[in-house]
Amino acid sequence: MQFTAKNLICASFVGLSCLSGFDEINERFRAEKVALADVPPAVKATIQQESKGASVKGLVKAMAAGKSVYVASIVTSGSEEQVVIAEDGEILMRNSDRDAND
Repeated sequence: MQFTAKNLICASFVGLSCLSGFDEINERFRAEKVALADVPPAVKATIQQESKGASVKGLVKAMAAGKSVYVASIVTSGSEEQVVIAEDGEILMRNSDRDAND
């Protein structure tokens, strides 16, 4: 198997489902909270497409495998999905196994 930057970034976030919130993401990935208005246009477009008007509970910028990535926490109908997005807007990983009330 060839390791690409995408593989390394996804591997960096495999433990994301074990984390209970953005404070833990911050500790693990040296992330910083950001506003939707402050992300690159491609990232903003992806978040808007993925959320389709749902609530964006949180948004952080993190470093993984030397690359900037964005993690959006989107809440729809009581379930929470975290989407890891590259600077070019590509979705690198999804995690939708969490209950928004946890």
